[in-house]
Amino acid sequence: MTAKVRAIASGILGIVLGGLFAALIVLALSITFFGFKLVRVQSSSMEPALSVGDLVVVRPVAPKDIKEGDIILFETNVGAQVMHRVVGINSIITNVRTPEGELLESNEKLRFLTQGDANPNPDAGDVPQEQVIGKYWFSIPLLGGADALPLQMMLLLLAGFIALGWISWEGFQWTSRRRKTPPTTGAAHAQMELDS
Repeated sequence: MTAKVRAIASGILGIVLGGLFAALIVLALSITFFGFKLVRVQSSSMEPALSVGDLVVVRPVAPKDIKEGDIILFETNVGAQVMHRVVGINSIITNVRTPEGELLESNEKLRFLTQGDANPNPDAGDVPQEQVIGKYWFSIPLLGGADALPLQMMLLLLAGFIALGWISWEGFQWTSRRRKTPPTTGAAHAQMELDS
């Protein structure tokens, strides 16, 4: 392999590792400060779109931005979290009027009918907009399968491994470049300083 090919391969690897590291840091910051959530898929109700063990990133969303076909994470009346697809949207509008009939304000509340892709029937009852936690953003297959560690810890460990790999690679490249520098250059430089 020529030096030019090695330099190109080194540059590409550095960019890929740097990009992965930056993406993981952005994801960790989004989860910590901007309300994003990491969720493990624990049932097969969303097969084939989502499988058991997939790691899903859920982003915050305004209820009005949820459309039919979106996958949402919501909390049930008993406190369980469920991730299903929206198959219908009901809008309840409440108008507040004066005794004379003048409209003071109008409030719209949305309720979402949901269903797991693998389920034959919709879920029992609508999901009020207040119980929606967020909307599916993307998933990473099988990364959520390890229950031993909290997800944020897994994410930080992965970022740490990528950072360590990147730093090791850059250190290796720097050492290789130092070895290729002829030692006579330093001696000649020192000799020039002595002569002057």
